[in-house]
Amino acid sequence: MDDQAQIETLAHAIAAAIQAKDARALSSYLSPDFVLRRPGANPLGATEFVAAVCALSVELVFVRIEELAIDLTGDAALATGIQHSLVRVDGQTLDSRQPFIDWFVKHEGRWQLHVALDLSDD
Repeated sequence: MDDQAQIETLAHAIAAAIQAKDARALSSYLSPDFVLRRPGANPLGATEFVAAVCALSVELVFVRIEELAIDLTGDAALATGIQHSLVRVDGQTLDSRQPFIDWFVKHEGRWQLHVALDLSDD
């Protein structure tokens, strides 16, 4: 599998791990120096990010990646797209489509998510 396909597979695996609130799987996809950045908020490291995902009090019906575009340069890649989520909270179903920017790096021969930029409007 070439690098492009590996990153595409990884992006979808990350979404599936978030949907399942699977801390072990999600942690394995993150680089040792992972950081989640969101404009106007403090950055979160890997441990805090995984804990925040697992602590979500909503039901994640699905989390999918759409319109994925990947730009490769050596052992780094920029991925952009839309995170499409269907969430149940307080008896309501909410459909959300949020843009994202992810920076992947090849670490010890394996692609991992290094920086996630959350562009959600909430």
